[in-house]
Amino acid sequence: MILLFSTAWALELSYTDALEQASERNASVAEANTNIDAAEATLLSARGPFDPTLSASTGWYGSNQEQTFFGFSTSDATRSWDFNVALSQFMVTGTRVSLSMGASSLRYLSFETALSDDLPPPSWSTDLRIELSQSLLEGLRPSSNSLGIRTAKRGLSIAEARKLALRQQALSDTANAYWELWYQRQLVRIAESSLKVVQEQKRVVQALVEDGRLATVEQTRVEAAEADAQRSLLEAQLAEATTADGLLLLLGERPGQPVELTSEPPPLPESPPELASLTESVRQGSPDLLVLRIQLEDARFRLSDARHRLLPNLDGTASYGISGYEEGLGKSFEELGTADLGSWTVGAALNVPLLNRADRGALGQGEAEVARLEIQVQSLEDSLDQQVRSLVGRIRSARQRVELSELDLRLRRETLRAEQARLAEGRALQKDVLAAIADLERAEIQAQRARIDHLQAWQNLQRLRGALDTQ
Repeated sequence: MILLFSTAWALELSYTDALEQASERNASVAEANTNIDAAEATLLSARGPFDPTLSASTGWYGSNQEQTFFGFSTSDATRSWDFNVALSQFMVTGTRVSLSMGASSLRYLSFETALSDDLPPPSWSTDLRIELSQSLLEGLRPSSNSLGIRTAKRGLSIAEARKLALRQQALSDTANAYWELWYQRQLVRIAESSLKVVQEQKRVVQALVEDGRLATVEQTRVEAAEADAQRSLLEAQLAEATTADGLLLLLGERPGQPVELTSEPPPLPESPPELASLTESVRQGSPDLLVLRIQLEDARFRLSDARHRLLPNLDGTASYGISGYEEGLGKSFEELGTADLGSWTVGAALNVPLLNRADRGALGQGEAEVARLEIQVQSLEDSLDQQVRSLVGRIRSARQRVELSELDLRLRRETLRAEQARLAEGRALQKDVLAAIADLERAEIQAQRARIDHLQAWQNLQRLRGALDTQ
């Protein structure tokens, strides 16, 4: 017999431990966490256009020039310096505001003309200005200007919902793999028990053949049955090893590591609630359906914005500024404070695409996307309804199979004892005993299979509802 698992250094796993480890270390869940991090970074970036901007500049300039005007030649050498600082902000209302302040100086090093060579006095200029631009048609709605932020928020919600869906799937796969491994080990136990029974029966048959109470052919039959039992045990052990590796991969562990399961299947849950209430709870809690609904909401919002973008661009502009201009910087600021030198502008700018094919095309794309997602939502709702009906049917069928298999198992054990007693008395054939052993093995397998099917159907129903947890 091949020993496939050793209990030395085995990974001890309760059902709760397995789910908790899958929740933390499963590869798909870990990848979903990185998608959430990326969505949070996208949201932070989407808020960028509404950040205030502070800009500043300064420079020192010089020039030496010579020019002729109406027969008079001039030459000059100048040096100038300027400094500007501005604070600007774009608001969700479509308003752009800018407040700027600057100062500059101009100084002549030389100034020569045919009439005079006196140097003009140095000058200082200061300026304070506020500028305002407001969208009046397209871009007026706050919801339109915040499209990037709203889209990023929905992207984050989608990433979180997908993580929930992937986590539920990982927990469901782990739960199914845990109980499937438990079932495979029951098959190994049943196969080992059957082999022992056949080997004991072989010993009895050999004794009866030696006493002349059975034909030699009966010994051949029991030896063939022993070979079949050994083959069944080997197949069960190989299936156990494959299932164990699958569970380890779901847990983020290295395949081939010995695993010891410490939990037993719980008692059969109560019968599921009414189909209508189950269907409604699945529709409300399904992570996959939640993702589609968020995408549909986002598509409808984008469609509304696409209709808004059909409007022409009309921007109103206004500005007001005050200046100071004196020989000294201090006097220039004093004159700036008096607001005697003021200037202002009021205007509007209109931009109308004559064919507007870009915006009309975007509107058509938005309408098609909304229609596509509505179809997907309806299709997924129908699919979930069908899955709920199927799982409820599986749960009820498995419960009945559990009850029937337990009764059948009890009867098969009694039948085997009776056939063994009849064989000992010479009133039965060896093939009848072997058939009873095979029937008992099948009954035990069916009983365990029905129990696991019932449990897994319940877990899959919880996954659809988004309610499968680590407890």
